[in-house]
Amino acid sequence: MRKHLTLLALLCGGLGSTGCQSTPVQQTLHLFGLARKPLVVALAADKPRQTTLTSLINPFEPCEPLLKAMSRRIDRPATWDLAFAFQVEGHLKLGLAQLALVSPKHYAEFENAQGFDVLAISRDEQGRLARPALLVVRKQSPIRRVEDLAHKVVAFGPPGDPRTHLAALLLLEAHGLTKGDLALEPLPVPGSLKHFTNMRAVAQSVIRGSSDAGFVDLREWETWPEHAESTHQPSRDRLRVLAETIRLPDYLVLRSPKLDDATTQQVRDFLLQADRLAPDALRSLDVAGFAPPRDDVLAACRRLRRVLRELTSRAPAGSLARAAR
Repeated sequence: MRKHLTLLALLCGGLGSTGCQSTPVQQTLHLFGLARKPLVVALAADKPRQTTLTSLINPFEPCEPLLKAMSRRIDRPATWDLAFAFQVEGHLKLGLAQLALVSPKHYAEFENAQGFDVLAISRDEQGRLARPALLVVRKQSPIRRVEDLAHKVVAFGPPGDPRTHLAALLLLEAHGLTKGDLALEPLPVPGSLKHFTNMRAVAQSVIRGSSDAGFVDLREWETWPEHAESTHQPSRDRLRVLAETIRLPDYLVLRSPKLDDATTQQVRDFLLQADRLAPDALRSLDVAGFAPPRDDVLAACRRLRRVLRELTSRAPAGSLARAAR
């Protein structure tokens, strides 16, 4: 029996050698008395800005350094939960996952988001809890108001992006514009919004005139130079900011009601000190740290829920419905 347990431990250790061990591995170790019961973290965060081959194979790779650091700090193994985004709320409710790291989009998709305690909200590299997307037009564009975008071509970020798609639609709606008021695309589905995979492509489309306006994340805007000689490089002097969307965070950390108060406090304390205790573990998530939640930030996240519902209800089968999930 001892020989079998030793082989099992070596196998499980090998499976986790490239990163944080998965939930089945940790639970198997716990079952045989080789490890403490794992703290399961459901991960449904949006894709980070930087992707690697490893992150394509393992989408949770950017989160693993933080989980490792948290494991050491609370002296308990922390592991990721292989759950689809729509399963996260149920896993938290049932205690299958004790924590969740989610984007504003996934938080807004919860049936009862206010039923879960938010332990912390991430801060970006500038120390902000939340930031907007910017609605930009060409510097010399005659467009002066958001309302002027009726029947115009508007460039959006990736489908489902909290700022450059969902919050962008909220901004247009606040100025009396619906999707049907814009000049829509014939592909991939007739009547589609014009989406781009990154902010550079959005900016270039606006600068070159193939789009009348576009939404770019403030974070990306801040990385562009004031002036660039190359037309392939977005620059701020070629664009003019017309408006800002609501401000949203990058990540929220939620607690399952099944998680005990003592462990909750340990996790909260670690997160709020992570910029000092484990700064290197934050880099792969593109965050500078975590801060206590604020009611206005959480309310802004929940505002996305109505947009998500409308996208799903209006979507042709298999198109926008998938994008909003």
